[in-house]
Formats: sequence, structure tokens, C-alpha cells
Amino acid sequence: MAEDHRRLAEEVAQGILLDDPGFLKEIVERVLQELLEAEMTEHVGVPLPTSAAPSAKGIATATNPAPSGRGWAR
Repeated sequence: MAEDHRRLAEEVAQGILLDDPGFLKEIVERVLQELLEAEMTEHVGVPLPTSAAPSAKGIATATNPAPSGRGWAR
């Protein structure tokens, strides 16, 4: 019986991941962003203010490569 519940849970999880391919990508992006921010906070010693986050300042990021519409500097 416990085996059936575990198999059902695995099938449900696999269905979620396969039905929405962007789901896993979004999770990975969020986790990586949090890890990078934590690493920079440890390195610099001061947490990055929320208002200074790259996306809030219009700075190019991996998820927003050209906020100004001009692309990377040439």
C-alpha cells in the first residue's frame, strides 16, 4: 500500500514537470538567484537591498539580458 502511494506521488510530480516545462526552469532560476545573492552577501558582508536588485535597476541579467532594448555593450 505504501508502495502504491509513493508511485502515485512520483507520477503526479513527473506529470507536473512534464506538463509545464517552464515550471522547473523557474524553480532553478529562483534557487540559483538566491544562492548567488547569499554568496555575494557573504563575500561583500552587506546584503543587497531589495530596491537595488538587478531587475529593479534595469541591469542586464541572465533572465533579462537587454532591459534597455539595446543588448550588451559593443
